[in-house]
Amino acid sequence: IDFNEAFDTSHVLCMFYMFSSCDSLVHINISSFNTSLVGDMEGMFSGCDSLTSLDLSNFNTKNVYYMQCIFAYSEKLSYLDISSFDTTYLGGSGWMFDDLPENGTVIIGKKFNKESSLPYGWKVIKK
Repeated sequence: IDFNEAFDTSHVLCMFYMFSSCDSLVHINISSFNTSLVGDMEGMFSGCDSLTSLDLSNFNTKNVYYMQCIFAYSEKLSYLDISSFDTTYLGGSGWMFDDLPENGTVIIGKKFNKESSLPYGWKVIKK
């Protein structure tokens, strides 16, 4: 799936379980998503069993307060770029990476302060 600028998310407040359980989703390009107003991303990509990588480096998570299970149970996910994630005001973040494969790579930025929740065995690259 490739979303372009015509898919306007500039007024979206909640992306709760937006792509959850999309078992056949292999690739998704959401680089045009405007997430500046989003407060809830719970389960957004949970259970995406065919998805191997996600580049969310353009996501603005400054206002997100809830990310519980955002990537959980995506059994083939092994690459994440969440370098733009700002978790300063994040409250609910439990199980963000629950039940992911043990070998993977995650890129985080300076405003990601939930390092203790990162997936076990993953290589962490700090930007």
